Formats: sequence, C-alpha cells, structure tokens
Amino acid sequence: MLPRSPGDPLRSVETGPLRPAPCDAQLYASRASLHQRPRVPARFPVISAWAGWALWALSALIGLAPAAAVHAAWDLRGKADVQPADERGIQIIDGSFVHNVGELQLNITNWGLIGSRPTLHASYSNAPSAMWPAGSGVDYLWAAGLWVGALKNGLPYVTTGQYATELISNPDDPLDTIYRMREGEPNGLRYPEPGEDDDGDGRVNEDPRNGLDDDLDGRIDEDYAAISHQHFRCEMRDDWPALRQLRPDHEPLGLQVVQDSYQWENDDADDFVGFEFTIRNVGTEILQGVYVGLFSDCDIGPRSRANISDDDLPGFWQGRVRAPDGSWVPLSMGYMYDADGDSGRAGGYIGVMFLGHNTDPSGERAPRTARVRSFQLFPIRSPFDWSADYGDYERYYFLSNDQIDRYPTDPSQAADYAFLISTGPFTPLRPGTEIHVQAAIVVGAGLDGLQRNAAEAALTFYGAWFDRDNDPSTGLMGRETKVCMSDLGPPGPLNPIFSLDRDCGDSLVSPPILPQLVTAEDLDARGCVYIDNDCALQQLRGAQECWQDGMGAPEDSLAGCTGVGGREFHVPWLTNVAPLAPGLRLWETHDRVHVYWDDADESRKDPRRGLVDFEGYQVWRADNWTRPVGSSIANGPASRQWRLIAGFDVVDSFLFRRQLSSGETQVYKLPLGPNTGLEAIRYTPRVLREGSPEAARFADLNVLLDRIVAENPALPAGHHIRYRDELGTLTPLGERYAALQDWECCYDQLDTLFVHKKGGGFLEYVDREVHDGRWYFYSVTGTDFELDPQSGAQPLGPGLAGDPQGNFHFAIPRSQAQSAQDRARHGSNVYVVPNPATREALAEFYQVHPAPGDPTGVRIEFRNLPLARNRVRIFTLSGDLVAELWHDGTAGNGSLSWNLISGGGREITSGIYLFAVESNDTAFDRVIGRFVVVR
Repeated sequence: MLPRSPGDPLRSVETGPLRPAPCDAQLYASRASLHQRPRVPARFPVISAWAGWALWALSALIGLAPAAAVHAAWDLRGKADVQPADERGIQIIDGSFVHNVGELQLNITNWGLIGSRPTLHASYSNAPSAMWPAGSGVDYLWAAGLWVGALKNGLPYVTTGQYATELISNPDDPLDTIYRMREGEPNGLRYPEPGEDDDGDGRVNEDPRNGLDDDLDGRIDEDYAAISHQHFRCEMRDDWPALRQLRPDHEPLGLQVVQDSYQWENDDADDFVGFEFTIRNVGTEILQGVYVGLFSDCDIGPRSRANISDDDLPGFWQGRVRAPDGSWVPLSMGYMYDADGDSGRAGGYIGVMFLGHNTDPSGERAPRTARVRSFQLFPIRSPFDWSADYGDYERYYFLSNDQIDRYPTDPSQAADYAFLISTGPFTPLRPGTEIHVQAAIVVGAGLDGLQRNAAEAALTFYGAWFDRDNDPSTGLMGRETKVCMSDLGPPGPLNPIFSLDRDCGDSLVSPPILPQLVTAEDLDARGCVYIDNDCALQQLRGAQECWQDGMGAPEDSLAGCTGVGGREFHVPWLTNVAPLAPGLRLWETHDRVHVYWDDADESRKDPRRGLVDFEGYQVWRADNWTRPVGSSIANGPASRQWRLIAGFDVVDSFLFRRQLSSGETQVYKLPLGPNTGLEAIRYTPRVLREGSPEAARFADLNVLLDRIVAENPALPAGHHIRYRDELGTLTPLGERYAALQDWECCYDQLDTLFVHKKGGGFLEYVDREVHDGRWYFYSVTGTDFELDPQSGAQPLGPGLAGDPQGNFHFAIPRSQAQSAQDRARHGSNVYVVPNPATREALAEFYQVHPAPGDPTGVRIEFRNLPLARNRVRIFTLSGDLVAELWHDGTAGNGSLSWNLISGGGREITSGIYLFAVESNDTAFDRVIGRFVVVR
C-alpha cells in the first residue's frame, strides 16, 4: 500500500522511492544487478519445408526464428486496403492492425504482443509502437503484454503475452483473426444509439464480431457492439496444441482471453488506447488466487536514433486528478519517460494503468476502480535473456506481491527498464466463468499532461448513465442498480438483499456518514429496490452528493455522480464525439483529386440526445509528407500537417442571449457557420442515374460487393475497397476477386464502391491545387451544433468537429494516359520527371525517408504512357537491361514511378539510361527515350 498524507487519506500523493520489503530484498538486488547491453534477438535455425510451415510461422512470432524471414510490404498498403484473413495469415504478423485515428498510434496483434518491437527486423516491427504524436516517428513502447497468474492444483502458473508469447489465436481456424469495428456502423449499434437491436430479434449485442453465428440464427455478426471510432477485437488461448509444441515448458492455465481495444479521434480522448480483457476459464480446473498484470517495456525516442532505450527512467504515481468535468478521478499507474527528452523530441510520459474490473473479492457487480496492487521494476539487458531468467514461481510472485518497487529518479541512473503492474486477487475462477479487466495505455506531455490524459481515459471508461426506463423514480439519490430479492435467494428476513448498501456513506465529511442498508420498507411490491452499487468509485472521486438527493444542487455540479436525475442505466466506454466520419473515396486525375463521400451524417442522430444535430462537412489535405522513420502511408501524416481546404454547412442560425447590466436580456439571431449550403457539392454517380448506360452496365456491382463483404468479415465498414495500391499493383483482394478489374475502365464512375454503403446520396469536392506525382492525404469530417438541453433541437452555437486523423485516404495525381487518337494526332510524348535526376531535382520532386519496400526514398516518374497495358524496360547505353516495369493504363492513368532500384535489387549509379515502352495495343508503336541520373 502507498503511504497516505495525514488528515486527507485521498489527497494526491506521488510516491517517492520506496524500500523493497525484506522478503524481496535479495530478489530485487538480483534484478538491479543485471548488466545493460543493446538488445540482440536470439538466433535459431529456421524450420524449413512446407511440412513445418505452421510451426515456423508461430516461432517467428515469438522470436524463435529470424524475424526478417517473415516479410510483408506493410508500408505500401493504403489504409483501407485490408486483405482477407486467410490470405494475410491467421496470426497478424504484418503490422496491419494499428490504432491510428488518434494521436497515439499503437500496433495490435492476436498473439499477445502490444506494440511492435521496433529494433527487430520483423515484418511487424515497422508498425508504430505507441508513436506519439501521430506520425512523429517517436515511439514510447517496445513491447507490452497481458499476464494472468493463478494457482492450479495448488501450484502457481502464469500465462504471459510478453516477452514470452503464451497467448495466441487458433492456428487452425482462418476466422480466428482480428476484427475491425467502428462506432455507428451497421450491425454494430449500441445504446444510446437508436436501433441498437440491429437484427430486430428482441436481443442486443448477442452476436459478437468474430465471424461466427454465436446466436444460432443463421446470420453472422449481425448484432454486436462497436464501441469506439476504432475498435479491434481478437480471441486468444494459452492451450492450443501448436503452442504447447513450441513452448513445451509452458503449463497452460486453460484460459481464453478476448481482447478488445478502443481508440477515439476527438481531441479530448485521442491520447490513449483503452483495453478490455475478458478472461475466461475454458479448462477443467478451478483457478485460485487469480491476478492480472500488464508487463511493459517502454523504450522512448525517435526511431532514427540508436540505443534510445538506454536513457529512460521509470516511475509510479497514485492519487486523484481533477478531470475536465470537475470530478476527482483516482489514478494508479506505472510510467516511463526519457531522461533527457532526446533534445526535445521525446518530451512525453507513457503510462500504463488499470481502469476497473467487474469481479473482485467484495462481490460487487458494478464496475469498480482497480487498484494497482504491485509495481515491479526490471532493468533489462535483453528481452530474450530476460524471458529465460524467470519461471512461473517468480512471475507469480511478481503478480501477487503487494508492493511498490522503489524506482530511480536521478538522470545518472537512466537505463533500459521494464515494469509490471498487477491487480487482484480475484474470486476463484471456476470452469466456464470469466472476469473482465479494463486498462489503458496513455501518453501525455510531462507528468501533468500524462495525468490529465489518464483522467480522460478513466472518464471515458466510466461512461455515462441514462434514464432508459423513462421512470424518474429510479436512479434518484444516486441509486442506479436494480436488485431483486428473487435474484439472491428465498424471500424472508435472511435474504442477502438486506446486507446491501441502499445508499453509500461518505468518509470525507466529519463526522463520517455511515452507509444505509436496505430495509423491508425500501422494497417494492415485487421485492426489488434500486441501490447504490458503486460506492468505492464514488468515495474515491469525492462525490458526496451522489448518495444524497443533491441538496437542491444543479446536476452540472454533481460531477462524477451516477444514478442522478432518474438515470439508472450505465453505458461504459463513452465520450462526447463529433459526427462519425463518412465513407470516403478518392479519384486521382491529371492535376486533380476528386473527393467523394456519402451523406449518412446528415440523417444520423446524436447518440446522447437522440436528435439530428448535423451542421456541415470539412475537407482536409496534408502534403509535404516526408514519411518519418516508423511512420507509413497506412498510418498517415503528423496531425500538424493537416490543413482545412474547404468547408460546407447547412443554412441555419442560433439564438445568442446577452444579459445587460440593467437586467434586460437581448436576443440576437446569428448564422451558425458560413451558411454555404450543400447543394453545390451534391453528386449523383452515373451508375445510380436511372436509364443511364452505366446503370445497366454495372447492375451486378452490388451483388459482387455483397459477396466480398460476406466472405471477408475483417474488412472495415464504410470505406472504399482498394484492389490496387498506390503503385498500381493489385492487392491480394484485387487478385482474389478478378471481377473487380472488369470495372477498371470506368474507375471515375465507381464512386459508390464502398463497403456497407451508408446514406442515400453522395457529395464531391474537386481539389485543383495539386500537382502530378506528389503525395497527398485527404480527409472529410463532420461538424455538429450544440443542443439546448431544455428545448431539444434548438441550436446554441457551434458544436464538435471530427479529427482528420480518423478518416484519411492517400492519393497521387497522375498524368492522363495517351489515347490512340492523341497518338495518331500528336505523336508520342512519353517523358521522365525529373530529367536530369540530380540529387537536388529528386529532393524537390519526391524524397521521403526510406522504408521496407522503398529502400531509396526517391523516385522518377514516366508520364503520358499509352492507354493500354504497357511494358517499360530500362537499359544502359551499352544495352544491358537494368529493370523491367509493368504498367496498366487502361483506367486512364498515364504515370509510372520507379525507385531507381535495378531488377537485381541494387540502386543504380549515375549515367545516361535508355527506356523502351511497348504496349499490348497495336495502335501504339514502341517508344524509345532516354534520361540522365546524377547521384
């Protein structure tokens, strides 16, 4: 337990260095004596032959094979390009699931790892690993993972997610992958959104997103809860046979872990990733003494620098923080920071914290705040050596030890550290039962910024309370939980209901107020009563009015209270959000980018108010992106690079009231925004125009899209299906569904090609301030207005706006492909940009940090290629073939880029080069040209 200040047991206290308990002194000394040295991954022979593929792939995940052997062109896929699960592989090892709609970008896997182990050469190691701010190239985490320990048959065993991988998805089930969800998407609604019973069967959220028919109604994933702007879900177990073969010394506890991770895009809640772990006993033994921990190795600094882990300092903080809503939020977290801030580039603090759990020794049924029981600190020399240093006995000791390790505060003690926080013990976990634990990984500017963002994470988890039964007599006096005598036992004076607290006490006042127990007079005719079931949470937050009737205080002063004003129904993981980002699609042409989106926001109701509060759209662009080390096209630019290029809103107004000194109130009617109207950007695609040739031609398009969605449950909803990447190469999705290529001739017309199309119409904005060959990101966000709580839909003024980081796509404007008529009329005009390709010209035209799949970071571009399928061959002056490139210009794209890498995989040298363009269309003769490279 941490020391508390005299006279105020809940006053904010930052613990200083603490001495380890005597029983831990020797063990702590052995940990502190570990020598520091750079991480070097263990090297083992690669299992070869197809017969050993499954074991080889799994061993690569956990560091038993050279990670470089598991390679994927992760960096070159657009954000919306998602491969089918069976093509990507069951274990996600390519870094394709990254929380990237907020400022904290974090890689997620379904084999225990949180983060991406940036110093390795694995395919997933290029993904952001708690990169903050987004796109900055500064990571705050090497690896993190869940730990679960318990006594099985009286012996201690621990299942770990990191460093040792002892939780994986089912290697034999292609459906056992990671699933993407987004708040507000079809089939993913939850209260208070209208229509939460997505399939209309009288039940809600009974079919979780996992590719299975859980409710046995013949439909798959038709009614689940999508929690946040970006919600990932996966299932893992510690007892799969393949895992036992790879880790024969691991004794499984028989656990299934459902890992849900959440992120929001709005500025108040975009500096953390929330987690909910559902831990279920799927074995046959009762698990006693259950503890849950989070292990974190936080290496902080820019990826472009070596040995960034050598100057980190850890810490632990426990206390209360005043949140923006006025409530006191209890926090208990381990943290890490860079001792010197890496010259100002890494001035953040990363914190790991528990937010709550649903089952604990007290038997409370409502979520309660989780106390960090143990903070254990480990100096690190190598994660692979470390994994072998401790067995189940030591790991269980770390989880169950009720102690906060002392930690260094002097910069001279900066080194490479990891830490473990734990909570528990939990009640015995019997076969078939489960516990729920909520947590967050948070980053903020300095310790104060970390505390503020951690408080916001806690408030988001606490969610909100609603008057769902429309009965003002429930939820009063802070009572929010309905309990009936029949639920607890037989009727009579011995029923356990009379041992429950009807109202919480208040230990913060003098003299303290004792809790009030339920009496027979409190029960209704059915033997039920509403009680205050989150007393621990209220006591920590200091909300005295929560258990009283408010003493006439206005509701906005009851910060942190639950069950006030008739609100008896709790919805966790809820925060104020702007309108959801619309489905988005880009079409790049010559010095133009067409931006299309759907109009679903215009009819979507605000989930908290139940009213439509749509105001307008904002169009954003980011350019001059240099791809910092560790960032990628898939995860977007830094937030500071986004620029608002257009805005459109409905024509409306709001009433502004001004109180004069005389007591008179003047009312002004003011425009709510620029009032541009939306008609100028309304757009009807040709494929939807009745009677048009396109409508008849593309009649089968929706059938194909429905098939793709049904066969690929991991596809993100509301986004354009990408069947080619930005270099024009078919994605695995495009290869699998060759029929998509039938419509490539009319790509400009396929602006309805969205997954799960939403809304009844479309809008278009054309950006003419762009140049061929340059890289651009685009985003469309929605805005709403502030609602008057008294009058309902009456606007009070501007409301919230979406964040462009939450909904972006990538585009490169292309030159127009030359038609046969143009060739016959004007002759060939194929040329290279820049030419000559000097260092200065390449840097001005295109230069970014190198990355996997793009080792040079520079490129030249062939333009005005024929409207056909083309082969471009590059030769030296002596006639030696340097490279052979393929280009498909049938969709109108006349540009082809080359990164100056030869067919043999080497970067070319300075010289004069020849190129030949040959087309499959006989209307185009072969074209010969030349260009100069000066390196």
